[in-house]
Amino acid sequence: MRFQVLDSWRGICAVLVALHHLRLANHYESLAFYKGSFLLVDFFFVLSGFVLMQAYGGRLGSGRDLLGFIIRRFGRLWPLHAAVLGLFIVVAAAKLAAVHVAHVSLQNAPFTGEQSWTSLVANLVLLQSMGLTDLVTWNGPSWSISAEFWAYLVFGLLLQKAPAHVGKLSLLMVGVAGSFLMWRSDTLMDTHFRLGLARGLFGFFTGVLVHILFTRWPRRWLVAATGLECVVVAMVIAFVSLGYDSNWSFAAPLVFATPVYVFAEGRGRISDVLRHRYVQRLGVWSYSIYLLHAWVIVQFFLVVALLTRLEGRIPVLALVHSVTKHTYARDAVSVTLLAVIVALSALSFRWIEAPSRSYFNRLARRFMRSN
Repeated sequence: MRFQVLDSWRGICAVLVALHHLRLANHYESLAFYKGSFLLVDFFFVLSGFVLMQAYGGRLGSGRDLLGFIIRRFGRLWPLHAAVLGLFIVVAAAKLAAVHVAHVSLQNAPFTGEQSWTSLVANLVLLQSMGLTDLVTWNGPSWSISAEFWAYLVFGLLLQKAPAHVGKLSLLMVGVAGSFLMWRSDTLMDTHFRLGLARGLFGFFTGVLVHILFTRWPRRWLVAATGLECVVVAMVIAFVSLGYDSNWSFAAPLVFATPVYVFAEGRGRISDVLRHRYVQRLGVWSYSIYLLHAWVIVQFFLVVALLTRLEGRIPVLALVHSVTKHTYARDAVSVTLLAVIVALSALSFRWIEAPSRSYFNRLARRFMRSN
C-alpha cells in the first residue's frame, strides 16, 4: 500500500526546509512559521517510521531478511548522499586550486573547518549525526540521513529479534530518546550534528507507533474528513510558528504523528489536492530536493560574492546589485532558486536515485537467494 498523500506532504516539507535555509531577507523571513520550519525535519522521521513499519512489519524473520533490508535502505540513502558530497568536494578542490594557482584569498581555507578531511570521512560512513564534530559539516542537511540510517538498523534488529514486542520497544525508544534530548540539548529541538541520532530515533519510532495505532484502531471516527484535515493543518502551522523556540519544540514528533495518521487515510479535499500529479512529483523528488538544496544555495552565494568583488569593474553588476537590494527582487530570486533546485532534483532522481535504488534492490534479492 502506497500512501500517496503522505508522499506529497514529504515533498512540500522538503521545499519548505529548502526555503528555510535560503536566507535572503525576503518578505517571508519575519514569519514565525518560516523561522520554525526546521522542525519539519521531524515530520520526515515520523513519516519514515510509519512507512517502513507498513513495508516491513512482520517481514524480517531471518538474518538474511535483515541483511536484505539493510542493503535496500543503504541503497536508498547513500548513493545520492555520496553524489552530492562529491559536488561539495569538487567545489572545495576548485577553491584549493584557486588559492595555490591564482593566489585568490578566501575567508575559509578549503578542506578545513566544516569541510575538514576528518569530517569528510564521518560523512562518507554516515556518522555525521553522532557528535563526532562540533559543527555542521559538508552538506549540512545530510545529518538527518545519518540519523535515519542508524534508526533503520535499530528498527530492523527489533523486527528480526523481537517482532512480538515491537510496539512496546518502540514506546520505550520514544521515551528514552525524547527524555535524552530534553536533558542534553541546549538548543531545544534544533539539534543535529551533536544529538541528531537521538532526534532521529525519537521521530522514527513515533512513526512506528502511529502505524501500529493506524492498523489496529478502527478509523470510523475520521468523519467530516475535509474539516478534520483543515484542523490538522492549522494545528501544525500553529505549532511550528509558536513552539519552535520553546520547550514545546520537543513535542514535534508527537504533534506530527497526528497529520501522518489523518492523511494516511486521505479522505478529505486537501488530500484530493495532494494527489494531483504535479504535487505528487514533489514527493517523488523530495529526497533529492532535501539533499541538493544546500549545495545550490552555497553555490549561489559564492557567485554573489564573486560578482560583488567585480561590480566595481563592471558597472552593470553594480546596477544588478542595487536592484536585488529590494525585497520583491529578493522574493523573485528565492522563487527562481527553488525552481532550479526542483529542476535539478528531477534530474538527480532520474539519473542517480532511481538507478541506484534499482541496483541495490537487485543486489539484495541476489544476495538473499545466494544465501
